[in-house]
Amino acid sequence: MLAPSMRTAMQPDEFTQHIQSTQTPTLVEFWAPWCAPCRAMTPDLERAAEEHRDGVTLLRINADSSHELLRQLGVMGIPTLIGYQQGQEVFRRTGAQNIDGIREMFTALSANRPLRRGPSPADRVLRLGAGLALVILGLSQGGLLLPMAAGLLLAFTGIYDRCPIYQTLAPRLKSLLRKWFLP
Repeated sequence: MLAPSMRTAMQPDEFTQHIQSTQTPTLVEFWAPWCAPCRAMTPDLERAAEEHRDGVTLLRINADSSHELLRQLGVMGIPTLIGYQQGQEVFRRTGAQNIDGIREMFTALSANRPLRRGPSPADRVLRLGAGLALVILGLSQGGLLLPMAAGLLLAFTGIYDRCPIYQTLAPRLKSLLRKWFLP
């Protein structure tokens, strides 16, 4: 179901009321007319919304006309897609998404299951391999720290979502950053 998709503005209280009162899961897209990635995603979003019209509502909000809502929700970039189940945010994705990612969001919402997080298996292997190559390069050049550090960091991006230390610290760091940058 496509909710008021061409809405030009939405105030925070109006948004909260809408999200709390709807019985169907909702995928909210924050977009702007000048945003090329937003425009590129529009056909895929509308196609996926049509495929899941009975189970998920797509709500498109123009970011240029809804500054207070963006500030309240902590939306710092567009396009941003936020999934809501029973009035609660269940996931958030920022940046352009391909059709498979968009369909995965709609499917997760309609099936009331968590959205897969982290890199794909192929992306994990690529990151780990490239990171290992940089570490080996640094070691072969007499222990150069810069390529070795870059390699370790790159390899970590392939497994960060499985690291218990990262999972513990990331929410705290995000909360701290929101306090500092969003009064």
